[in-house]
Amino acid sequence: IWHASLPMGVLASFISEAKGLEHLQLGVLHLEGTEEDFHTISKALDGHPNLKEFELSDFSMNDNTINIDSLLNALAGLPKLEKVKLEVTYQKRGSLVGSVAAAQKVKVELTGSALATIISSKSVRELYVSRLVLKTQDVKDLAAAIPASPALKSLALSHCNLDDEACSAIAVAVHDSDKVESLDLSCNNISDEGCIAIATALTGNKSVRFLRLWGNVKISNNGFDALAEMLDNNTVLERIPLMAPGEYKNRIDAKLVQNRSLGNQAA
Repeated sequence: IWHASLPMGVLASFISEAKGLEHLQLGVLHLEGTEEDFHTISKALDGHPNLKEFELSDFSMNDNTINIDSLLNALAGLPKLEKVKLEVTYQKRGSLVGSVAAAQKVKVELTGSALATIISSKSVRELYVSRLVLKTQDVKDLAAAIPASPALKSLALSHCNLDDEACSAIAVAVHDSDKVESLDLSCNNISDEGCIAIATALTGNKSVRFLRLWGNVKISNNGFDALAEMLDNNTVLERIPLMAPGEYKNRIDAKLVQNRSLGNQAA
């Protein structure tokens, strides 16, 4: 369902009746209703027998501040769910709600404990969260669940206002995990301190193949040096999209090419 203004009750009824649904992609939506109405969507999802993929991207609501923990808790209990994507729009779209309403900021809230519940699922392999401002404690709560996550392979937290303390918590968690293969921390507030924490955590890591740090403009030469030195010992990482000066980019890319070559030989 794409580019529509949709009453939440209508969406909830659709989900309730579509028991054979496996992939639900909702994009560029303005969801009409209150936080209480939003809970009807959560109830409709609760116990859904076949849903494997849930994507709610570029969405807004006419209740300007809303907590979506109930949605995450419902998704966490689905037996076949493998992928969750949540991406909020910064502002409502004028084409859906008019210019006056579009000027209002959108604030969607969730807690780290609810995110932790998602990755504690036995089936969820991918969690993508974007443009949802996360408090440091919420990131720590999420990070604490990563090492014991039974299925998580890919974690993306882009445009979530992560600082170095939050990044360090994720770094420690990924270090203690042997399952996470992809980590996207792009477009946050990470500086050299957070970058060095990630590099340190990945020095001996054997699972992460993709690390995205693009858009963290506070990372400078010290952070790039740490990534290059980490790759002296890490032969698993294959790609690190980031904005770096030519000298550092060339050093890092040369080592990543070697790693990809080793990976191809092993395959």
